[in-house]
Amino acid sequence: MNKLQAVWEKFIHFLAEYDSQKITETFRQLNWDEVLHKPLFWLIFVPVLGYLIWKRRFHTLLLIFSLVLFVALVLNTLPPAGQPIPLNKILTFIGGSVALVAVNLYFFFVRS
Repeated sequence: MNKLQAVWEKFIHFLAEYDSQKITETFRQLNWDEVLHKPLFWLIFVPVLGYLIWKRRFHTLLLIFSLVLFVALVLNTLPPAGQPIPLNKILTFIGGSVALVAVNLYFFFVRS
């Protein structure tokens, strides 16, 4: 029971420390060129991608790529916290989000 409570406390501490602003700031500070050149990234990414293609889990692949595109959209269009957001950036973010939702709805409901 103590182990379960310790795990729960660690989980609550993680949620308290990493709110959405801190997670976004961490993604902004991450050097993506360096991540893509790490062998560990490819050692994890390629087998997972191969497994999902082999098992024909195309909906899962679509969700993963949609999440990656949404994170890229957030990082490229929205400024860091506390700065004003220009109207063209808001419209770009809304348009990109609507496009992602439309593609996901099409592939999950119309094509299935």
